[in-house]
Amino acid sequence: MLHGQGEVSEMEGGAAECHEVRASLIALHVDQGNFDFHITAMPGYRASEMRRTLALAKSQGLILPDEEDREPELLEDGSVRLHLIPAAKI
Repeated sequence: MLHGQGEVSEMEGGAAECHEVRASLIALHVDQGNFDFHITAMPGYRASEMRRTLALAKSQGLILPDEEDREPELLEDGSVRLHLIPAAKI
């Protein structure tokens, strides 16, 4: 359930396949069909927003990988993308 967590938008394939939750300057992207899970943070986001977004990701079974496994990606617009992985091994 995503009440109070931000705006949810469904992508192609419907909510079960892919959705994105936006909370101001941070977006959580979950695409089960393409095994693509990440957080995109725009410059100026609040630490409290990131904590809420990480908690939401965790509630959906997603976590940050170990630092040596995957570094954050700096995007052209100055935002940062943090890739997520399923908490349970597949």
